[in-house]
Amino acid sequence: MIALTAVALAVPQTADASTVLDTRVTATGSAATPCQQALRRGAPGVVTRPVLVPGAGQVTVRLDGDRGDWDVALFGADGLVAAGASADAREVTTGWALERATLTVQACRRSGASDAALDVDFTPLTGDAATARANAPSLVSVRTPTRADKARLLALGLDMTEHGGRESLGVVLHGAADEAALRSAGFEWRVLVGDLVAKSARDAAAPAVATTLPSGRTSYRTLADYESELKTLAAQNPNLVRLFALPNKTWGGKEVLGIDIAEHVAVNDGRPSFLNMGVHHAREWPAGELTMEWAYELINGYKAGDARATRIVQQSRNLVVPIVNPDGFEGSRSVGMADGRDEAVEDTIYIVSSPGEYRRKNCRVGDTQTAFCPISLGLAENGVDPNRNYAQFWGGPGSDSNPLTQTYRGPAPFSEPESRNIQWLVTRNQVTTLITNHTTAGLVLRAPGLAAAGDPIDEHRGYKALGDDMARENGYFSQKSYELYDTTGTTEDWSYNATGGYGFTFELYCGAPNYDTGDCDDPAFHPRYATMAKEWDGTSAQADHGGYDGKGNREAYYLAAESTIDTARHSVLEGTAPAGATLRLTKSFKTDTFQGASQVDDHLETTLDVGASGTFRWHVNPSTRPIVAKATGSPQTGPPSAPQNAAGGPTSTAVGAYADHAFTVPAGGNNASAVFRVQWATPVSDWDIEVFADTNANGTVDSGDPSVGSSGQATTDFEQVTVAQPAGAYVLRVANYAALESYTATVTYTAPEPYQPGAVERYTLTCEVGGAVVKTSEVVVDRGQVLAVSPCPALQSKVFVEDKPPVPTTPCAKASSVAVKPSGRGLTVGGTASLFRIASGRTVSGEKLVARFPNRWSKAAKDGYYVVRGAGTPIALRRSGGKFRVLSAFERGAACDGVKAFKLSSPVFGGTANRALKVAYTGGPAKLTVLRGNTVIKRATGSFTLRAKARGEYRVKLVAEGVTTTLTSRRL
Repeated sequence: MIALTAVALAVPQTADASTVLDTRVTATGSAATPCQQALRRGAPGVVTRPVLVPGAGQVTVRLDGDRGDWDVALFGADGLVAAGASADAREVTTGWALERATLTVQACRRSGASDAALDVDFTPLTGDAATARANAPSLVSVRTPTRADKARLLALGLDMTEHGGRESLGVVLHGAADEAALRSAGFEWRVLVGDLVAKSARDAAAPAVATTLPSGRTSYRTLADYESELKTLAAQNPNLVRLFALPNKTWGGKEVLGIDIAEHVAVNDGRPSFLNMGVHHAREWPAGELTMEWAYELINGYKAGDARATRIVQQSRNLVVPIVNPDGFEGSRSVGMADGRDEAVEDTIYIVSSPGEYRRKNCRVGDTQTAFCPISLGLAENGVDPNRNYAQFWGGPGSDSNPLTQTYRGPAPFSEPESRNIQWLVTRNQVTTLITNHTTAGLVLRAPGLAAAGDPIDEHRGYKALGDDMARENGYFSQKSYELYDTTGTTEDWSYNATGGYGFTFELYCGAPNYDTGDCDDPAFHPRYATMAKEWDGTSAQADHGGYDGKGNREAYYLAAESTIDTARHSVLEGTAPAGATLRLTKSFKTDTFQGASQVDDHLETTLDVGASGTFRWHVNPSTRPIVAKATGSPQTGPPSAPQNAAGGPTSTAVGAYADHAFTVPAGGNNASAVFRVQWATPVSDWDIEVFADTNANGTVDSGDPSVGSSGQATTDFEQVTVAQPAGAYVLRVANYAALESYTATVTYTAPEPYQPGAVERYTLTCEVGGAVVKTSEVVVDRGQVLAVSPCPALQSKVFVEDKPPVPTTPCAKASSVAVKPSGRGLTVGGTASLFRIASGRTVSGEKLVARFPNRWSKAAKDGYYVVRGAGTPIALRRSGGKFRVLSAFERGAACDGVKAFKLSSPVFGGTANRALKVAYTGGPAKLTVLRGNTVIKRATGSFTLRAKARGEYRVKLVAEGVTTTLTSRRL
């Protein structure tokens, strides 16, 4: 912790604050435009007051009305200083004055009470300008070729940027003390940005450039801009956009606002949700910008009749929360306004911006329930990192227990209002896809953040594929989060493991991605606005890397939204219930912190209001959490392999030299890990070690042999590296840093944990009529499954629906198949039909129209697989040797029984692209069995997706009450 103890802080304390204005204001009428837009003395709904601030310092404005919606703004001679525009009558906003001046407070009444209390506090800025300039923050890339190096760097408690690659990690250095910490730990680094404050001033002074953003913005929003725009979008689109305030105000008293975008947005009908959010970390301004632009994209697209946006808005709910951490964001962004006015950087601005503009955390003061954003001349600052405060794995690597570090995880899981707000939002909606936007690395990260957790159970069930598809469009690297470095207590680690909804972190922007190492050689927390805007539409060089014309984060968000409504990637409950009834789906469970040190109570609860038709289709996440569905341990039994030994010393290995020892870890041993340990007599000596994978097993380290771990501690009598899943050949390199004593090298092995099969969890489903629970049942549903449920009593009458005349019923009619008959080299059909080719050779292409014809068709066609569609159930055909033959059925038409629908997605699947087969079933209780020959491949009770397996014919047999039927598809 050298970097913390050696830093001289210049922190204004709350005791230094003085009140410079304390009054009440009265306004008549309603303000017509956003309060922060301009000074409007005498306008309806607007009242202004002058306020004298005695010098450079922090200015806090508080407005407190009884009810309704009031906003506030603070103006100086050069323009806006601070503003607040939440959805209620209470505002708290903070900005900076750079000198003694008379400012103007403007209060704007939008609705509600006609008067409000108004006060302004001033806290003087302390600190030495020369020290501030000397300690201006810089951005560096630290060489960390191994996971052990990355762990050592994290342990220093420096300001990690969360960009990096296989060989390096990014760090913000806040002065000489941080450099000394790196140097004393033996790290090498290169400077990417020598002075972040000066760079930010240059960027802010650049002229505005037109962008292709849906909103038309050309500059970064303030907090009040976000709040005003969210309110305006909801007010202008009442049937499409719903404004909401999350339940927990920040420690600074601010509301966290979001909007829900959906056709008939007030109807609670069971649609899945896509949650897109930004700015967990205060300095990452683009994260809020692109999140907000996604809202405009959907709203504008839907209103313009765009088919893609319309489908998403009709079939899903789109939750948008652009600013998760408003206290921290305002602290950073308000400084950005000040230093963006001139190319020259004044000393006062260095004090404010070191690290004011580069604040990462929220503004909590210690473990109190108060907030303050002071300025420090170094790394140490108050606050909690909201993205280390989620419950899953909380307290582990990549977070810190020291309140002054940048990754301080907080006193307890979900201790912060920011993380509790997202917890509430996720657990009260069926969020099947989640994106939390950050900067700066050019990455699409997915769970887990902890390497020890291993691959998620859904890695190859669409989770990785979605990440890869999105990364293809924005040009970022797609990877598991721990492949950057271990992090714990993060958003998607908790959300994915708590709900099963696919969660991702987008690390937006990298000016110079290194495609060899995966590193980002030109990161920026908030680059020039025009540069940032290129991340939206795919006009950045990164989006077009590799010759592919990537469409940017706009397209990546569309892919996420379309995945949200893809039933193969979540679950569906469907059935009938009394009109007006409320269905409630709940589950309570314990979330483990790191290594199970403690458990946190979690609870999922969502509802559906049954419509007038009495039918429902509820899109939900799987009932079993991924973290418990996955089997753990190893079924293999027996002891681990016997230890192996070697030795050496200074006689054969002089200072500055090294000795290599070859080891082979037996493939047949019951070994979960291997521990390479070098031990010597006393801390007087200093040996360092590095372990290499010996890829050709020749006993030497060759070019290209990867390092799998290193250890170079000081003042100790051992070094140690642990390798997981270790079978193979290795070289242990022992280097004499400053050793006078001999050493012994040992390799010991640990056995895996005993095998534990995956668990199955259930939802509790209740039916409520007139506010009373009339039935409770348990539901088990898997990803990709469509499950028929009967949540309410069979005799329950309709509820809250006006009486209507009975609808006449029609006699049941069994559907017929399309009348198709091969005829010579063509086909004869009854009526008009369409012929589609679906496969040629082993290429499964999906349905491609060949011809639409009446009665007969006899033109040339390729051999392959075809489908004929017309009046009735479609027919599958195979053309071989120029002639057609009819195949077994792949769809069952409607019949007078309990089976409403039973069909396969195609008569062929697999092929060179390994296309999956979707099996859809709607009806009463049933058993479905997939057979290849006489071998049972899968059993299910509802719809599911079958991954491409061995080639051959697959039969799907359905057994329901009074019904047995079989459909067929061939894996090419």
